[in-house]
Amino acid sequence: MTAPEEGGAPDDFHIVLHGVPEEEREKILSAVKVHSVFFRGPLPPPTMLKIYNEAFPGCAERVVALVEKSQQKRFRMELLREVFPFVMALVALIAGAGLVVLDKDVLGGIILGSLLGCAALYIRSTFRARRDFHNGKQ
Repeated sequence: MTAPEEGGAPDDFHIVLHGVPEEEREKILSAVKVHSVFFRGPLPPPTMLKIYNEAFPGCAERVVALVEKSQQKRFRMELLREVFPFVMALVALIAGAGLVVLDKDVLGGIILGSLLGCAALYIRSTFRARRDFHNGKQ
């Protein structure tokens, strides 16, 4: 639906009411009220939750529970995203050092060098992401 002119009805209403006599059309358009609500975030505003609950008893609790469950899952995934690279780096470090100790210098050096490169990329991307976040680029 297109935006209404100041004090007028949306253009779509004029199209729908094309065949209606002018007098009737004015009565209908004067009774039309367009109301839009926008929100940002995981939960709708409390007034909207109240309306949901009136339409479907228990709906607000279900919406809140769904958001809580979603937040918990997101937290676990973010934790895993931070822990997994650390564990992999630790395994690679132990494997590379073990190969060097076992006189497999070339293979150990390749693993340790790759680990160093991955660590540099990770640190660079982390700092870049933080800088972009603080600059509002998200």
